[in-house]
Amino acid sequence: MKPIRQPVSIAAELPALHRRDIPGVGISAGVPLWQVLRANAMEWSGSTAYRAKLRGLWKSWTWAEVEREVVSIQGMLAQAGVRSGTMVAIAGETDPRLYWYALAIQRAGALPILVSSRIDSSEFAGVYAKAEFAFFVAGSEAQVDVAVNARSRCPELRLVIALDRGLEVDDYGGLVVTEQDLRGVDGARTRVEPWIALQTDPAVAISTYDEAGENILVVCSHASVGKAAKEFASLASMKANDELVSFLPISWFGDFLQFSAALFERALLSSVENSATAVGDLQVLAPDVMLAPVSFYRKMLSRIEVNIHHSSRIILWIYIWSNSLAARASAHSAKFGRAGFVHVITAQLLDIIFRAPLRNVIGFSKLRSAFCAEGILPPDLAARFKSLGIDISPIDLDPRYGGVLGSVACPTPQSDPVDVVIEGVELIRNSAGQALCRSDFPAIGIVESGGMIVPLKTNAGGWGRASIFGKIDKTGTLEFLEDIDLEELEDQTAASLRAHATRLNSELLIRNSIFRPDGKGDWVAVINPDVDALRAISPNSGSRYHELIEQEEVIAALAGIIRKSNLASQKDAAGISTQISSFAWFAKPLSAEEGTLTRHGGLQHKQIQSLVPTSVMETGSVNVRMAQMPRLRVA
Repeated sequence: MKPIRQPVSIAAELPALHRRDIPGVGISAGVPLWQVLRANAMEWSGSTAYRAKLRGLWKSWTWAEVEREVVSIQGMLAQAGVRSGTMVAIAGETDPRLYWYALAIQRAGALPILVSSRIDSSEFAGVYAKAEFAFFVAGSEAQVDVAVNARSRCPELRLVIALDRGLEVDDYGGLVVTEQDLRGVDGARTRVEPWIALQTDPAVAISTYDEAGENILVVCSHASVGKAAKEFASLASMKANDELVSFLPISWFGDFLQFSAALFERALLSSVENSATAVGDLQVLAPDVMLAPVSFYRKMLSRIEVNIHHSSRIILWIYIWSNSLAARASAHSAKFGRAGFVHVITAQLLDIIFRAPLRNVIGFSKLRSAFCAEGILPPDLAARFKSLGIDISPIDLDPRYGGVLGSVACPTPQSDPVDVVIEGVELIRNSAGQALCRSDFPAIGIVESGGMIVPLKTNAGGWGRASIFGKIDKTGTLEFLEDIDLEELEDQTAASLRAHATRLNSELLIRNSIFRPDGKGDWVAVINPDVDALRAISPNSGSRYHELIEQEEVIAALAGIIRKSNLASQKDAAGISTQISSFAWFAKPLSAEEGTLTRHGGLQHKQIQSLVPTSVMETGSVNVRMAQMPRLRVA
């Protein structure tokens, strides 16, 4: 990336950011994040901006202090050799300084690359091969070790900056330095001018996964970042001094999104000590807004229920009754289109005498907006949180198409969820069933080998593939397919489904099948076919798996096999006819050993299920869907 402008004096930029010049008007969404920080530092210098737990103690920083830190970090980076156009990788979690480095890198006209803190040296080398960054900011010793181990495969990597956490760090022959080392250089204290960027300039590169599960580096513009932050702040009804909590890697787009939104809205962002202490620290922080994956909500609910079970019998009985009431209210609403009067009154009484005190105990006393980042929320999890008086809204995120694609909101605790369609974002399905997206604020492109930024791959109409979890239509409606345990079914039904699996396997080699109810009395077959078997019926035998499962010939072949199996089930002598109304592929083929994903080594089903993209397909009378990775139920 070549510099296109020269740095300018900060004095030339300040008047445009002074909020008081236009009372009641916020900063434009296209302004770089470091300029938003500068405006906050000017107007609310003494207000708390960040808080972090370090070695068991909480520490806070004001907007003015953070702005000074960012300027100081830019000086250190300049002394190290970071210039406009430089790519600087960052990895780590639960440390506000990681955000400040990102802001300082932007301020220098360089490009921060947010890399997962949980990758190994091989994956690190893979990211390096795309961006060829010369500098790496490591949030912990673990990331330092990863970079050092990958050094031989990263020839242009000049410097690894280890954030000071009180431990001595080996310099590995000058490759690794600490912030203290850089501060000891007089040049680090020299004044550095900011780089004033255009709205269309690169703001950040985020490491994420595409719809095929491949790791990609998405480059977002300042306008795209600002627009996503504003959209999320609007969905969360975020306001000044609200508190948000960071407990996941900075490379996770949801974490970067709430960090950006907090800047624009002057909200307080707190970082827990580490991911293991997140649930406990939440009880102290009591956030107003939360954005987290499904796995974290499950972990939190498990912790809550353990505490309830160890409390008094009265509390346990009320909790069980509350869950039962929530289930009955949901059933009444589904049947009659609204909640019953008795359910509403009882729910309000429960909230006063039970839920509100319990939310105080678990740290949710102020929680106003909670989001599940996968875009889909298991009904059982949603119902159990609702019994605590907490509504969790699914939200679809994809940095390639502006960040926020769609969401589901609960206007009031008693009302049904409603779909929220984001302005400027369109979602459809193509003839092969892939989710397609078109946005007014797409990312600049994808970083490929050698640091080249190439545009997003789109068709003539500007539509590109999107990673969508669950089923989403043009209105943003989301569906979830329930898992089913064959052992819990009646013997005849289970035997009929097993017969389906046997017939499918006899026609097309299938390693395993998982069955789910479709909600209408029939079944969805989630299958893991043998890739070579798919290639045998493909017009292009050299196709890769994600290409094979989109080809009409392959889809039609399996649809025909299912129609034959359905016909055989109708003639079953046992008198039980189970019909497969649709089928789903795994997004990536499973290996034969232990159900691991072939391109993700040792990651098990339950650990990666929230990462698997979905699509909806139609061929004849059979729907073909790419479902969320189910829990391991082999028939």
